[in-house]
Amino acid sequence: MTRVAIAGGGITGLAAAWHLHKSGAPLDIVLLEKSRRPGGCIHTERHKGFIMEHGPDVFLARKPDAMALCGELGLSVQETAAEYKGAYLRHGQKLFRLPEGLSGLAPTRLGPLFKSPLLSVRGKLRMLLDLLLPPRPTGGDESVAAFFERRLGREAFERLIASVLGGIAGGDPRKLSMAALFPQVVAVEQRYGSVLAGLSYLPPVAVQGTPLRSLPNGMSSLVEALEARLGSVVRRGAAVADIRKEGRVYVLEVEQQEAFRADVVILAVPVWYAAPMVKRLDAPLADELGTVNSNAIVTVHVAFDRADVPHSLDAYGYLVAGQEASPIVACTWSSSKLAGRAPEDQVLLRLFLAGPEAVLLPNREIKRLVRRELQLSLKITASPHFTHIYRLKRAMPQFELGHNDRIARIQARLARHSGFNMAGPIFSGIGIPDCIRSGTQAAEAILERYRHS
Repeated sequence: MTRVAIAGGGITGLAAAWHLHKSGAPLDIVLLEKSRRPGGCIHTERHKGFIMEHGPDVFLARKPDAMALCGELGLSVQETAAEYKGAYLRHGQKLFRLPEGLSGLAPTRLGPLFKSPLLSVRGKLRMLLDLLLPPRPTGGDESVAAFFERRLGREAFERLIASVLGGIAGGDPRKLSMAALFPQVVAVEQRYGSVLAGLSYLPPVAVQGTPLRSLPNGMSSLVEALEARLGSVVRRGAAVADIRKEGRVYVLEVEQQEAFRADVVILAVPVWYAAPMVKRLDAPLADELGTVNSNAIVTVHVAFDRADVPHSLDAYGYLVAGQEASPIVACTWSSSKLAGRAPEDQVLLRLFLAGPEAVLLPNREIKRLVRRELQLSLKITASPHFTHIYRLKRAMPQFELGHNDRIARIQARLARHSGFNMAGPIFSGIGIPDCIRSGTQAAEAILERYRHS
């Protein structure tokens, strides 16, 4: 019987294991997860009637992979609140409504944009030049900052787009690759010659209900359901430290346990963890993986009585303008965005601090920054009922310039090793549906190999 080892128990590895398990193929499947809590970045904390997400709280409904998986597992899916859609942007001490019709990062509706006070008249007129500028010649990579400054102007980028980008991907927009992060917008420019005109021509994606979905008891419900179905396939506390090959068999060295031998491997761990793991197997592959950077993020949950919050909280939250020079980049109004996240007559807010310096701040300083931020933006002077802080020194991988070429080189190295596969956000995208799709595709490659053997 073919033995399959999956290293990594995040949603990517769990999706791969589930696809193999449900296939009914005679495979001996083992998933090795180093921590005692599978799920990776998906991490729901439930506390005194509050449901707090330390990782992603929603996924896109228009990408079918997460919706399909929830259906297979019999999980009810929750829509975000339709009455509170949209978001604000904080400039100084004021919150301004973000213009409706932002697709990716570029606006699809000019009317709301030109009514917005976020841009000056000059900045709005500069954006209209996009209708006249020729497309960039194909070939070579371009940063997100360079693309939008070229098409829409520096003011639009700095005041609007950079702030939205910080809430989507984080990182330095002058290093991030436009082709890797937003290929659909690059394609629009090439096809229509204008980003504004091209996006307005595209038909809206048909999705019933709101575009974002979650699970009523938190995103960890998906992990818990997968683990329950997989049973003994999942081994917690099994940290793979090294992978080598002996003949046609892969040997996975597991910390403080016996080595694990497998015919086929799916590596579904974070890229920064994978690089040293494959050093003995393929040094050039390890070097390529080591060039992918990951950002750092801190999530902070705070709870208040509804009466202590003067703002109506009539949106999903707000972003902080990039020029505010604050480590806090966004605030989600969790109890407005999703029903059941807080007890009645209370509110739950989630703030994000970004950057390598933020994760090093002591709790006392983080609490001070959060209190100051909420006084500025929402005029909250009361003390929170609690403050829960969660740090991730390496969160989302950064799709920096040259990312697509880097992935091509990684895949070329992987092709040298029969039965050795990798999956994860660097190949597919950072969203939950993207990771599920990546894990499923890696598992399907194994099934194809089995069918033809």
